[in-house]
Order: sequence, then structure tokens, then C-alpha cells
Amino acid sequence: MNSIEDFKEVIIEHFRRRGCTRPQVDISEDVIKQVDLVLQDANNLLAFRIFRGIVYSAAEFRVMIDEEILRATKLTEVFDKVYIVIPDTYTDMARSVISGRILDEVGIGIIAVDEHGNVEELLVPRPTKLTRRELGKGIEEIVGDLRRRIDEIELLYNSLKTEFGVLSEKITKIERTLSMLREEVDVLKGKLSTLPTRHEIIEEIGEKTLAPVEELPSFAKNNPWLEILRKRERK
Repeated sequence: MNSIEDFKEVIIEHFRRRGCTRPQVDISEDVIKQVDLVLQDANNLLAFRIFRGIVYSAAEFRVMIDEEILRATKLTEVFDKVYIVIPDTYTDMARSVISGRILDEVGIGIIAVDEHGNVEELLVPRPTKLTRRELGKGIEEIVGDLRRRIDEIELLYNSLKTEFGVLSEKITKIERTLSMLREEVDVLKGKLSTLPTRHEIIEEIGEKTLAPVEELPSFAKNNPWLEILRKRERK
């Protein structure tokens, strides 16, 4: 392999035979800059970083590959599988210094490519527990559930708003009726204050029914019984 493009062509062809295609989802430019190639299978997004270091010892390789693994680890937040691609000349070094257990825990795979374009997967990456598609489906379900709840709340709100409007109108009518009744009571109170008392009525009746002695006929002027009745009436 003489260039990065040669590596990419080999990887694309290798994974194409396994059903992978170019990604059908949008990926931010910032993320694209951190990888050399992105492919997609039925359920996963695959990212590839090509190792560019030139080393002459296992110690040098360890330092450089650890830095590469660190960068690749950050990509697992976006991609389901992340591969580091190395020339096959570093295969023995990779087997001796790279911990397969650690890479399996972080979900990173190692691919070796020889000068003839043969690909060997030294370590298959463990996909994330939730693939992007499954995660997206879960999010869609949550969003759909939230929308249904919002619709239910809006229906309840509109129903309560209508009921409140009806109650408000009834309360207004009741308040108007009470106001009218209060006015009528005030009018009646005013009329009652002008009415004569019972004592005044009795006196008026007594005055009308019992004529003065001077107005009585001569035969009744000195009648003692009439005088007694007059006194009782006044009492």
C-alpha cells in the first residue's frame, strides 16, 4: 500500500463484500475530520482510522498506537464500530503490545492490510450495546409517547377551558341576579320605613271610631260606659 487512498479502496471493497455501503445518515463535519472512512451495514455505522506512524520498535509502536486508540475511543460515542487500520508489517508488534481485552471493552477493532490488498481482522470491534438504529428507534418511541401525552393534555386543557367558560357565565348570571335582589330589598326597606307603626294605626282607628264627646248625641254625652270604652281604647 502506497497511500491512504489505496488503503481506503481496499477497505471499501473488503466490507462491500460483507454488505456495507456508504452511510445514508448525516455526519457532522467535525466528526468526519476525525476519521478516514465511514461505512454502514444493516444496523451499524463503521468508522476507520488509518495508522500513519512510521516506527522501528515495539516501544515506539506502543506509544503511537496508544495515542491512536485514545482518539478512536472518543469516536465510539458517535459510531457503532471503530476500526484502526495498520500495515501488516506492524502485525507482530500489534499482537505483542495491544491488549485485546482493553480494546474489546472500548469497542475498537484492528485491521491489518498487506501490500497485495489482503485484509486481516486482528480484532473484531464489539458494537455498542445499542446500535444507532436501535437508539434512534427508541428515541422516536419516546418522542411519539411525549407527543401523545401533549395531545391528551391539550384536549384536557381545552375541555376544562370550555367548562370554565360555562361556569364563569353562570357565575356572572348569579351575581347579576343577586345584585337585582339586593336592589329590590333596599327598595322594600325604604318603603317599610315610611309605613305607620301598629300603635299609630290603632290610634288612628280609635280616633276615627270614637268621636269626641262634644260630637255625641245629647243622650250619650254623659254615658259612663262610653267613657270606660274610650279609656280602654286609648290604653
